[in-house]
Amino acid sequence: MSAVAERPTNQFNYAPVSPLGPITAFLGLVSTLSLLSLAGIAVGILGVILGLFAILHIRKSAGELRGTWLAVLGLIISATFAVVGMVLQYHWYSTEVPPDHIRVNFPRDISKLEFVYQNRQRKIPQPVEKLLGKKIFIKGWMMPSMRTQGLKTFILIKDSGDCCFGGSPKAFDHIEVTLADGKTTNSFASAMIAVSGVLNANPNVPDGETVYTMQATDCRLAQSTFQGSDLAVID
Repeated sequence: MSAVAERPTNQFNYAPVSPLGPITAFLGLVSTLSLLSLAGIAVGILGVILGLFAILHIRKSAGELRGTWLAVLGLIISATFAVVGMVLQYHWYSTEVPPDHIRVNFPRDISKLEFVYQNRQRKIPQPVEKLLGKKIFIKGWMMPSMRTQGLKTFILIKDSGDCCFGGSPKAFDHIEVTLADGKTTNSFASAMIAVSGVLNANPNVPDGETVYTMQATDCRLAQSTFQGSDLAVID
């Protein structure tokens, strides 16, 4: 009885990399933007959630999928920068307002209130009227102008829509800022800025002219993109 010769087997176990691993790693890299904006923190949190899901998914595949190390790496980077970003944003937000200034949320505390009309006369809303003559700290976007350096005056807009996409802001959506004490500033394109100074208003100007004005002592890029409001402290 002849023995049947066994043929050698060439076993090659191929396990593809789960796409969740590289995606998590990519989100980890994008989460480094948390040092600059709140959006980066959101990406970091998403990276943590997706990283946990990716690790569980790959482990449940019983060896049919690879990429655990990519998911772990992305999760660690995402978690690190999400936490660091939140700490930095909190620090910047809690320390950015100069002493004796009131933090004002431009869209909510000024623009949303629009104007009050009595006998066809334009009036400043009472909550905003309480701010007039006081030192405020406010954030917004700079309306583009022909000059980019040495600006003594500029228009502060409530949002980036009117600033960056050619919009025409309403009278309650912009403030004409004049830098005091001979100070000047450069133009900030497509970036939120923070302005400190005294707010004023003239509701009797003709239609199409600026109602709100501000004598500013400081103008700079906003470190924290969160606006917030201290308006309740003067109610």
